[in-house]
Amino acid sequence: MRVRAPLVGVALLAGACASTPADPEVVAAADEATTEPAPSAPLTLAFVGDIHFADQLGGIAATDPGAVLAGVRAAWADADLVIGNLETAVTEGGTPEPKQFTFRTPATSLAALSSAGIDAVSLANNHAGDYGADGLRDTLAAADGSGLAFVGIGADERQAAGPVWFERHGWDVAVLAATDVLDSFAQETWVAGDGRTGIASVKEPYTDHFVEQVATTAAEADLTLVYLHWGREKDTCPTDRQRELAQRLAQAGADVVVGTHAHRVQGGGRSPDGALVHYGLGNFVFDTPPGEGEHAGVYVVEVALDGTTIDRWLPVRLDGGLPVLLEGQQAAAGAERYAAAVACTDLLSRP
Repeated sequence: MRVRAPLVGVALLAGACASTPADPEVVAAADEATTEPAPSAPLTLAFVGDIHFADQLGGIAATDPGAVLAGVRAAWADADLVIGNLETAVTEGGTPEPKQFTFRTPATSLAALSSAGIDAVSLANNHAGDYGADGLRDTLAAADGSGLAFVGIGADERQAAGPVWFERHGWDVAVLAATDVLDSFAQETWVAGDGRTGIASVKEPYTDHFVEQVATTAAEADLTLVYLHWGREKDTCPTDRQRELAQRLAQAGADVVVGTHAHRVQGGGRSPDGALVHYGLGNFVFDTPPGEGEHAGVYVVEVALDGTTIDRWLPVRLDGGLPVLLEGQQAAAGAERYAAAVACTDLLSRP
């Protein structure tokens, strides 16, 4: 997090003796420090998990896009920024890659997200390239006119791994995304390079570079948010690799680190390094069989004017692949389930 320069110049000049000329260097420093307005209001951020439009979900998005998030959009009604993970290629072309599961959706499906108030989606995951290089280029192009910002994808490495910026109430908010999960055949071909459209990776040998990018960004941003694709499928506890990445990113200056991939809810809370971390947001709009994969939630982060943060977990259940915000006894049961997930992390929970 960038620390705004205090308005020391005004105080120094006001306190100086009238007969003593002001130091030109102090005046210049004061002018520079006061050019940027400070944040004017607290922020509310909301993060959600894996979204695709496979099978019947694509039909719903095509015929009734407002229905896709109708059961949950109240969770972020007052949020200033809402971010999810779009785990699909956005294309009607391309050639499927040699994988067990390949997802794609037409660009028209994106209206189901933007119309419900989602602002940005990460494409740095193990399904964005499911339809090859042509599909990746189509996916990047789909951002234009969608009403959504695409993070973690770009026409080259600099754009894919770099931040997407948002201004909210005077806050300069940077969002970055990368994947730590890729099939072996995709670990180079899907990753953006010099003149090659692709996604951002935090796998080796890209780890150090992405961490450095976060550090550079954090020095310029009031708030730095990182969305990762990481972990092991169906695990409700974070892996050692997730813990390592969370620690390195927090030490680099990330204020909030969230992620998905396990298709299970994992825990969130305050890391030992001070950042808010959520290891696994679970599914969100996802065709999943009945069982553990239906449990989900919305991770809400509130940022005070002084930069301090608190977090809340709002339990959700998928009904036919669509999220529904839980209430009453069902919400209480969801909170208990979430507390159990937090217990196997290194994070400090909040009541």
